[in-house]
Amino acid sequence: MTILTTTNIIIDSLGTEPKEILGFETDEDLEFALKELMKETSD
Repeated sequence: MTILTTTNIIIDSLGTEPKEILGFETDEDLEFALKELMKETSD
């Protein structure tokens, strides 16, 4: 979960919602994408 923590720190420092930066419409889209990313990195 280090990637997620690092991402959150970067986003906090920018002061912008992650979905706005990444272009996701909803929190659900963002969560789905992050879960998929975690699956890929854990393989």
